[in-house]
Amino acid sequence: MKDTHRAVRVPHLHPACLFLFFSQACCLFAEEVRQEPAYIAEVSDRRLLVDAFDSDAWEALVSSRTELKDYVRAREALQIWRRNMAKKGRKIPKIELLEAVLENAQGNHSAAINARLRFLEHEAKNVQVWTELFSQTTNLREAAGASEIAVKVLSAKQLSSVWNAVVELGIKRSDLPYAGTALEFWRRGLLKLKADSPQLDHLQGDVDWIEERPWEAVQAWNRSLQGDSKNALLLEKLFRAHDNMGSVSEAMEVITRLIKIKETAPNYCRRANLYILKREWKDARSDVLKANKIDAASDAAKRLYPVFEGFESWYPSLRSLDDRVQKAQGPGAIAAALLERTRLFVYLGLYSAAYDDAAEALKVNPSSVVAMLWLGACSNQEGRAPSSSGVQGNAEALFKQAEALRSLDDLPLPQKVQRLIDLGQAQFAREFARQSEKNAQAEGKPGREMVAVLLESDVKMYEAAHRTTDVRFGKALERLVELEPDRADLWISLGKHQLAQGQLDQALESAVKAEAKGAGDRARLLIKAVGERRILP
Repeated sequence: MKDTHRAVRVPHLHPACLFLFFSQACCLFAEEVRQEPAYIAEVSDRRLLVDAFDSDAWEALVSSRTELKDYVRAREALQIWRRNMAKKGRKIPKIELLEAVLENAQGNHSAAINARLRFLEHEAKNVQVWTELFSQTTNLREAAGASEIAVKVLSAKQLSSVWNAVVELGIKRSDLPYAGTALEFWRRGLLKLKADSPQLDHLQGDVDWIEERPWEAVQAWNRSLQGDSKNALLLEKLFRAHDNMGSVSEAMEVITRLIKIKETAPNYCRRANLYILKREWKDARSDVLKANKIDAASDAAKRLYPVFEGFESWYPSLRSLDDRVQKAQGPGAIAAALLERTRLFVYLGLYSAAYDDAAEALKVNPSSVVAMLWLGACSNQEGRAPSSSGVQGNAEALFKQAEALRSLDDLPLPQKVQRLIDLGQAQFAREFARQSEKNAQAEGKPGREMVAVLLESDVKMYEAAHRTTDVRFGKALERLVELEPDRADLWISLGKHQLAQGQLDQALESAVKAEAKGAGDRARLLIKAVGERRILP
């Protein structure tokens, strides 16, 4: 029996043929996935030559021409598409949507609104299109009638989802009047539907907070919380608002609710800080220990845990200072006791408590420069609003100079100013001297000494900053020598400044007056310097 199975010989393709095959395949694949608008328009045109009623091809043609900004041909395609569908008695709502996109692209927003409304006549409950209608409307008042229609056809939930997106868009692009108008329409719609939405009040609070209406924001967030009691983000916003406004009891209530939802180390530490402000030390310690147990690596826990780990060592001293504050009599004694407690809080790193004590000390004794310094320093340390006192640095830096601060309140004004300058607080020294002058004038006291002290502080500030060539430095010296003409050191400083400015005659006159006031060698050196300057080419 013959073998009927024969080997089939498969010819080997030449490498060049293989290359040609793969290159053609790649070209075909590239054509298939290419999505350039011009290519899509060309393909759609070809398809429509075969079938003039192909809606998919018309949609692709209009979209691609709109994207190419070929608005005239895009509109022409829309009109032909609409006529063709009318011949067959068919209505294609999507035509209206594409027209809306075309109108928006040309900046015809009112026409785009009308096109979307025509679409919604056929698909009234399309939430996405309602959202697009309002989101792409630059002036929501133009769409007031559309919002009335939306109320009639959408449920409360659907209506809220529409306006939620619109309000968030307004907030995102910092257009708060737009967001406010959307909130107004939203609220009006919910009233007609006899419904409510916690998210409306949540976003209303956001807008109020951005527009710096904190109490209105808190009220709105509280209304939202009634319908969404476990919203952690909402509780977070409420806590920060109360904390910023100094509403300790309200902040305590909110953070306690937040801890029940999110039991984290930072949340326990934030409540501990509130206990510190309320001077409830054992509760603060308990929260800090819990925070450390949950996450010892947390920044908040790492800051507070070392303080409360040594609680037993400093708490007796604090109790003693508390007792001293309670028993102190008279503004001076009360302020001094409060400032001693301030120093302890600064030493422990409890700057919020230190800030409160310094503020109370200044309230009791408004002329206490030490209280002003601590208050400004703790304000800087806590990142609060910048202090208007001109205090430089933070509480830690001043604590290192605490001994130099102790005697400030007992010094005469000129010595106070000089000591502040020595502490690196030249700006504060000037502000303090000016305030002292205002107070003296308000009380009807002679202002000559105050003016001299103020000028002296200006002069020393420029000297400390090595800005003795500044014109304002010279003017301050001129006014100061008018008030204190017998001071040889002032005449020497003025003469040096005038020499640096090239005012040789004035410099010589100042040097002569300095010599007459007993400046001696310094005056003669200045006279010599003026003479040498005169003979220079």
